[in-house]
Amino acid sequence: MLNPESGFKIKWDLGLALCVFYTSCVVPVRISFSLDATGFFYFFECGIDFCFFLDILLSFRTGLVDPTTGHVYYNKRQIVRSYLRGWFGIDLVSTLPLEFIAKHLYPEATASSSSNTLQSAKILRGLKLIRLLKLVRIRKIGQMISKLEEEVFANQSVLSLVKILLFLLFLAHLVACVWFYVAQISTYSWSNTLGYMINDHPNMVTLQYLSSLYWAIVTMTTVGYGDITPKTKTELIIAMFVMIIGVSMFGYVIGNITSLVDNINASGRMQSQHITTLKEYVIVRNLPKHTALWNYLLGKRVLDHFEYLYRHRSVFDEGAILTNLPTGMRNDVVHHVLHKMISRIHFLSTCHHEGLVADLAVAMQPFFCVQDEAVYVQQDMAAHVFFILKEALETFETEATAKAKLMGPLINNGVRLPPPPPLSINIPTNLQLGTVAHFHGMLHPHDIFVVNWQMTVATAIVYSSFMVPYRIGFEAAPVAEGRYLDTFVDVLFGLDIVLTFRLAYHNAERQLVCNAVTIAKKYAKGWLVVDLLSTLPIDSIGRLFVPSENAAQVAQSTKFLRMFRVARLFKLVRLLKIGKVFKRIRDSIQLSPSTERLLKLVTIMICFGHCSGHTWCTDYFFPYDDEPGACSVRVPNEDRYLVAIYWAFTTMTTVGYGDLKPSKFSVPELSFAVVCLIVNSTVFAYVVSGIIGVISNHNPSDREYRTQMNEMKIFNQLRPSLRFDVARLVASNTIMTINIIASMEKKYKGFVSYALFLLRPQFILRSERVCRSGSPGTEMFFLIEGECEQMDQDNHNVRVLGSIADLSPAISVNLAYEFAMDIAADSFLSLSPEQVSTFEH
Repeated sequence: MLNPESGFKIKWDLGLALCVFYTSCVVPVRISFSLDATGFFYFFECGIDFCFFLDILLSFRTGLVDPTTGHVYYNKRQIVRSYLRGWFGIDLVSTLPLEFIAKHLYPEATASSSSNTLQSAKILRGLKLIRLLKLVRIRKIGQMISKLEEEVFANQSVLSLVKILLFLLFLAHLVACVWFYVAQISTYSWSNTLGYMINDHPNMVTLQYLSSLYWAIVTMTTVGYGDITPKTKTELIIAMFVMIIGVSMFGYVIGNITSLVDNINASGRMQSQHITTLKEYVIVRNLPKHTALWNYLLGKRVLDHFEYLYRHRSVFDEGAILTNLPTGMRNDVVHHVLHKMISRIHFLSTCHHEGLVADLAVAMQPFFCVQDEAVYVQQDMAAHVFFILKEALETFETEATAKAKLMGPLINNGVRLPPPPPLSINIPTNLQLGTVAHFHGMLHPHDIFVVNWQMTVATAIVYSSFMVPYRIGFEAAPVAEGRYLDTFVDVLFGLDIVLTFRLAYHNAERQLVCNAVTIAKKYAKGWLVVDLLSTLPIDSIGRLFVPSENAAQVAQSTKFLRMFRVARLFKLVRLLKIGKVFKRIRDSIQLSPSTERLLKLVTIMICFGHCSGHTWCTDYFFPYDDEPGACSVRVPNEDRYLVAIYWAFTTMTTVGYGDLKPSKFSVPELSFAVVCLIVNSTVFAYVVSGIIGVISNHNPSDREYRTQMNEMKIFNQLRPSLRFDVARLVASNTIMTINIIASMEKKYKGFVSYALFLLRPQFILRSERVCRSGSPGTEMFFLIEGECEQMDQDNHNVRVLGSIADLSPAISVNLAYEFAMDIAADSFLSLSPEQVSTFEH
């Protein structure tokens, strides 16, 4: 017998899922385009059918998994009965070579004589449709994907985005096959009208598939150029059906693409949301730009504080997550996540009470102070305890001028109590700009020269990002001024590499790193290689090694030059480095988050339209396409850029006028149009849903008010009798199975409605510790399902517990009283005096 969770079974299912995926893609093509498997592919597909047959046999020898408990059962009779009642019939029909059997049983039906040619064609067409039963096995792909999502700790948003795109492609693939299959029935179909049924082209089968796929995607993305339209009644019905599917899928993509893309980095998205809320608060509250104590933006100080906080602490609600975990697991998680901070505080690292250490570590909030900023001011309320991890503090009296150092980092020195109230605590002198500038020739990252230099480099990066694709796509050689400007940009990038070796930076602890060796190592491990590749004029260097003395070498030289020019696309990687510059611009201009979001969406559309336009309507990437109807032939050179951008935007915005469209006999243009339609439609869906979010978040104050109003507990708004009935129904299979709760509810109606908010469901794995012997008991557990073992400190004297009565018969009566008193005293429930007296009674 096989364990369904064993390594062999998982690998077998993965291989079988790949076979099913291949079959699901190839079978519709072979049926619609009359492409029978020959040679290697014939034996390969026969091997796939044999694997499907082996899978049927293995299914009779594979254990059954109980979806509730997760246990595996190996009862042979039960396994056979379950498989025969389930997927056996479909697996068998989809595995048997019915078409091969029918041809050998009735050879006269498939004979192709002059008298029965039409009848034979219909019979063969019907036999081929039998192979569509193999598509039923596609369910195994879904099961395998679910297993992979459970086993692989990958980003769930990336997996969801990939699944959506693959599903759209597969759906378009099926629609394309059906569209061309129907076109072969009538002589007045779209394929005959456009000339796709005449075998006078070397790539006619490829054109037939690409044109069908192109129509499917154009229709599903609601672009609708109008170059391929239905001609027969059957085609009209199919077109309407595809339109319904397309609108539904496009709406689904619009509704989910933004959340999926933003959740690719869930932590970064939540941090961005928090920072956006803070920016809205700073703008709405109109915080002053300067204060009397520090010549520092007050709003900027608030944002820097939270950026530091989220850099050292998770942006997720750790309290809510950890609270719902069992005590032992919670302590293990906290010690793993915050081990670095715990080890640097002597009080926490030497404490033997794991629960106390976990509570204190989670309650601590990391923060940093700038130079001369007060941590504690004289006569303020001393309501906090500070643990110093970096640098040092100074204390001084208000009327005194001398300063004395108070304490340094608390590492293995015990707990330092706050100073007496008459003293104030201040941050001592930090590294000044002038000090860093003269520290072995280093540059401070906030120096005015560095800021201006980074702005200049960012401008050069934006210029290169627009000009490099234009020069490559349209083979536009720079004129004299353009050549000098390109050289100036390359020199600017080269100087930027040199200056980066002398530029100090702040590490994760907000400390300024000025060591030249450390800076060089960090730069060499990071951006140095990318900066060098994007700075060197590879195309100019390539020309030196490509001779072209005679005409025979011109074509080969042109190929090498094209390759060297494409290498200049490395300059686009520098776009990733201008994020810090844009952050400086945002902080200085202080735009509203809605305006920033809107500008970001518009920029995304412009960038994708610009890149798509450079590839479309150009013969650079496909220079050997001799189709006279290609766009690169029909559009003059001087108008190509404008025409290309125009086509890209009509495609991206799903307008699709139809005046510019790919040539029906150009394989490169059809191929790129299919890819561009998918990518640009996805970008447009992201932009549309993003604009919806900008509109809904336009008024932050009103949004927060509505959010708080909508989050009112519906359960608390019900009348008491109805609330009690709903609570009993919800808890019927959970806490109502606890005898104490059931007896209390029977005696005091409505008890469960309050107990629901005090009890949290938890799932304990096998061999996992619930509580440790000798540690103070801070929680009470009710055993709903399963068993647990009670052991002493030496893991001896094991006793199996199945209910509370097994622990002690006297506990049941005492627990009922204690639990009722806890409910009566809980301020969250806000019980009436009559209800309190009832529970006390």
